[in-house]
Amino acid sequence: MIALLVAALLVASTIAIVEFVQLRAANERIEELESADGEGDGGGGLFGDFDELFEDLLGEAEGLFEGAGDLGSLIECLGSPFGGSGEAGTSVEAIARQVEGIRELEFGRDVEPVFLDDREMNERVRELFLEEYTRGIADIEERILTALGAIPPGADLRGLRSEAIGQQVAGFYEPETGELVVRQSGSELSAVGRITLAHELDHALTDQALGIPLPDDPEIGTEDSTLAALALVEGDATLVMQRYSATLGLDEQLGLLDPETIAASEAGLSGFPPYLEQELLFPYEQGLSFVCELYADGGWQAVNRAYDRPPTTTAQILFPDRYLAGEDAADPRDPGTPGKGWRRSARVQLGAANLLWLFSAPGGVEGRPGVDDPLAAAGAWDGGELELWVRGPETAVGVSLSEQAGEERLCGAVAEWYGSSFQGDRETGTPGGAFEADGDRQDAVATCTDDEVRLGIAPDLRTARALVR
Repeated sequence: MIALLVAALLVASTIAIVEFVQLRAANERIEELESADGEGDGGGGLFGDFDELFEDLLGEAEGLFEGAGDLGSLIECLGSPFGGSGEAGTSVEAIARQVEGIRELEFGRDVEPVFLDDREMNERVRELFLEEYTRGIADIEERILTALGAIPPGADLRGLRSEAIGQQVAGFYEPETGELVVRQSGSELSAVGRITLAHELDHALTDQALGIPLPDDPEIGTEDSTLAALALVEGDATLVMQRYSATLGLDEQLGLLDPETIAASEAGLSGFPPYLEQELLFPYEQGLSFVCELYADGGWQAVNRAYDRPPTTTAQILFPDRYLAGEDAADPRDPGTPGKGWRRSARVQLGAANLLWLFSAPGGVEGRPGVDDPLAAAGAWDGGELELWVRGPETAVGVSLSEQAGEERLCGAVAEWYGSSFQGDRETGTPGGAFEADGDRQDAVATCTDDEVRLGIAPDLRTARALVR
């Protein structure tokens, strides 16, 4: 996902939500006009069956961008509703010229996209993904996410991810080779295909003009900073894609909002753990909000400057004021060591976004009661790392989190999240949030100070206690 800058089919759902945010003002104006002239359609509304979808998606949109700045600024950033200036291009050359105009940059050389049908695209993406996502990396991630309760024991992450990505990717751009590929069914590009092409052409354009601020081969231990930079890049392309889509005719815009189209785009994620789904959506949704905050602060020039000084934490993406203020993360103390016989397998960054995804779906169950305000709790993050230890088939995890000065919620949030994730564990705790949990599958210990939360997860309490020393 880092090596390939992708536009996923599920982003069609994001487009639908964003489109409805954008159309909100127009919808309110239509209601005013209907009320003023006293004419109606018996309660069906001007758009008939779309009315209920309007209400549902507008509600989702308000929650989607919570904490990401003013909603009005976001709408202004996205562009005017029901078509922008000019007419949407349909050829590769016309769309490329339109992307140049939207992004206020120029291509240094022409880009020649490759178009693949569904079968070819699925095979190509899965091949590229599995080449990068080795069994060793998948084993590390499986052990960590199982210990944190984000995926069920025995989950095949490599299979889950490759299947979902193979089905969902509508197009990709590979910075290392300059290859740009778009999914196409039939002889002509559909509206979604043209929107996808605009997204990927923006990647090629910014790569030529600014350089993509992502490593060719991301290293273990740079996860949070790499994801933050990816959110900048994908947020940029999603904004350009959105502005291009605003030039489509009204019939094509409404076609993107068809409930069956949205359901089809989401079907490939059926049964996908919430943590993994949020991880997949983050660069597009929160990246878009972040880029809009930069744009509101100084137009495309402000976005361009971010390519020279990319965000370094997902906290800066979730809370753009931290990026604008130049805030960086603290370096927490290393977790403890579990003792003889254990081998450290990986040390990874644990960012604010990781906490948000964990807090939002304790135990991998969306909507399960747990942390009252996951975003605010994750916002207390000021640095985090996780160490994975292995002893044969056994797993131990040590987590060290720094908390922002003046915050006093991270310890309690970690306790609420863990207790909700592993219901039935025998847990003893203190009013401040420190706890010990004795479970059938694993044990856990958490300790807290004014600016630090430490969590140890292991097969037994003695080992878990050693991880928080």
